[in-house]
Amino acid sequence: QEAVFGGRVAAHPTVTVLRPDDPATRPDAEHEAVTLTATTAPQGPVDWRDPEVRRRFADVLVERAAAAVPGLRERILHT
Repeated sequence: QEAVFGGRVAAHPTVTVLRPDDPATRPDAEHEAVTLTATTAPQGPVDWRDPEVRRRFADVLVERAAAAVPGLRERILHT
């Protein structure tokens, strides 16, 4: 809560993992469509236009989601 309202990126954000069980959304048998979301401050000192900021935050989301989805990082095709 402090990070969202304080205008900074949370070190340990709450991550929502969406994993639809629809074979039509899978590129092949070894992969699946997974959407990771987290609440962030829309304005403030964090520049979400910076690709490096977005990449680092995506890495944090994947790391947090891996607790619920074992092997997630190894199966990523695109972030």
